[in-house]
Amino acid sequence: MSFGVPLSQLIVNAPKPISTGLTALDNELDGGFRYKSSYEIYGIPGIGKTWLASETVKTYLQENDDGKVLWITTSGVAPQMLLRSEAEVKERIEYIRITKFTELLYFYQKQVMSEPDSISQSQSPAESAMPSTGTEAITNDTNSNDSYRLVIIDGLSRLLNLQLHSLSKKNCTTLHDTKCRYLIILMTLITKYNNKNNACHVILNDSMNTTYVPENNGGAEDELEMVEDGFNFFVKSHNYLYENNKRRRVYAPNVIRSALVANNALGNRDSRWEIFIKRRIGIFWEWEDKVTRNLDTECSKKATGNGRCRVALVHKDRQKSSQSLNFSVVPFDIDLD
Repeated sequence: MSFGVPLSQLIVNAPKPISTGLTALDNELDGGFRYKSSYEIYGIPGIGKTWLASETVKTYLQENDDGKVLWITTSGVAPQMLLRSEAEVKERIEYIRITKFTELLYFYQKQVMSEPDSISQSQSPAESAMPSTGTEAITNDTNSNDSYRLVIIDGLSRLLNLQLHSLSKKNCTTLHDTKCRYLIILMTLITKYNNKNNACHVILNDSMNTTYVPENNGGAEDELEMVEDGFNFFVKSHNYLYENNKRRRVYAPNVIRSALVANNALGNRDSRWEIFIKRRIGIFWEWEDKVTRNLDTECSKKATGNGRCRVALVHKDRQKSSQSLNFSVVPFDIDLD
């Protein structure tokens, strides 16, 4: 007697990944964003995070006639490129605004705990999970109790850093551990939602400066100190490596990392919540000649007007810290026409 479902059947029945709209990026993601998984896209403001997420949403809705998307914004601004989409696309996207980290936790607790039959026929899942204050619907054209298969969280790092800033005023001495605990709770709820609804989450975050220690210096003592510049932006390193009973300082330059990591709660335990993220994608500017010289591709003409183009750095191993150099580089262009 056999139990369960054969592995071969699971492979055959596995849904097609959600395309990002960029073939080269899809190839690095093994076909695109996979269901029952969470992804992070991070970068400086204006680099193209919202554009990439919007392209993913449009591609998903074009390939899934009955698909629904939830876009959670923390700024109250819905992406213009989606608002300008065709009517049949817009009516399958719901936008809600959440302004506090605790409200986001409440939202997912309600989503995970609620059963489909308990959701009113006149309410969408977003409405049924919204508290009476704080979580506001921007648009609400859907009145179905179907689950969302694709969820975009636009600005999780904004909510987290506001929460951390509030805690820092209360002289919280374990800010890093508190941050990790909050993110573990949230990512656990998101993972449960993904598994329950066969869904995919794409999380958009800002980026900030922090230090980088080469991975082969794994024995270094990780001691980071915030620079008192009023912004908690720059970090100076006090890392040391012990070799032959001698202590020497490790060279640690500043690099841009996700604002979930680089904030006023820096520490060395981020891997506890990073394990929930399948892949991380960092978007950066790079000089055109370096891309052409180092990669077997070229930036498009639109991107080379000022000698630079956008590149997506896809971290290949979710088990590694974001300090790892194990990533691939994908140049791409944004078409706003």
